[in-house]
Amino acid sequence: MIRPILNKTPYELLKGRKPNIMNLRVFGCKCYVHNNGKESLGKFDPRSDEAIFVGYSSHSKAYKVFNKRTLCVEESVHVLFDESNSLVEHDVQDEEFKLGLVRKDSPLTQNSMVDNDKPPEGETSSGSENLEGG
Repeated sequence: MIRPILNKTPYELLKGRKPNIMNLRVFGCKCYVHNNGKESLGKFDPRSDEAIFVGYSSHSKAYKVFNKRTLCVEESVHVLFDESNSLVEHDVQDEEFKLGLVRKDSPLTQNSMVDNDKPPEGETSSGSENLEGG
């Protein structure tokens, strides 16, 4: 919350400097959790598991992540974040694709989709004859 009169946050008013926000991460982003002796790993086993960032630990400096392999929420300090690909954006696009929706900014438009469904001139499609004669 920025104070409109002074154009500063309460932290800046108390400390005289801007807060350090380097440890804040995007919620729901993909991350990789290091396997710190949780299991005995073989020579070719992966050393980390793919996870989803859920939040911050309330009693330590660890991150809470949902491990996709073990399907449980765990806390760990040894986490690498991949904030370039947000899972929320991909899920929405996949859901729209499944529903048959097309965005205005996408290269496909409804006109091009309709034109692709029509057979070339002078030809009839065998599927439409079966449906009409059915």
